[in-house]
Amino acid sequence: MIGKALGMWGLLAMASFGDVEARMVRIRGWHAAMDEGKAVSVRTLHQDYQRGRYSVTATHREFDQGLSSVTLELMEGKHGGYTFHYYYKKGELFLLYVVSESWHFSGGEGETEKISGSRKEDRYYYEDGTCIRQMSRSLAREGPTELASELAMMEQKSMKPDEFAKFYADQAKALLRVRSHEDLHEFVDGDSIDF
Repeated sequence: MIGKALGMWGLLAMASFGDVEARMVRIRGWHAAMDEGKAVSVRTLHQDYQRGRYSVTATHREFDQGLSSVTLELMEGKHGGYTFHYYYKKGELFLLYVVSESWHFSGGEGETEKISGSRKEDRYYYEDGTCIRQMSRSLAREGPTELASELAMMEQKSMKPDEFAKFYADQAKALLRVRSHEDLHEFVDGDSIDF
């Protein structure tokens, strides 16, 4: 009896896993259509903060079939920053790709400068405003290196959506309303971003 019950739960879990996989295939199809397609309109807004120490760039792209994307770049000079790639279908977030990269420089005057860097990539897959899957990978290295190409060779790990998944979904809605420099300034100065 217990074996049958456990077998049934196993089948349900596999069906649920398969359902998430099927939804991810659909989401990847929408993303591929945007990657391979040409945007019908592009709008870019840029602002510097704290005398150019930080910069924020938002690029909004519209595609056919109700698809759109917003790329939000938050940079701290040569020390790295964050890039958020939001993907929407009919105004609903379906995918978020977050890249965080940081560089540290050390060494006194007359010494050889030492460089260390780290890069993390997270992909959040959404359906009906809820994150259904998160994939992640990260890498840290000493010395000058091309972290992006090294990390691209690494496998992504599937994980339970972290505490940022809901915050990012809310941020995605607010970001769609950014249409002017004033909107971008309000978005940055509001609760959406913290330098």
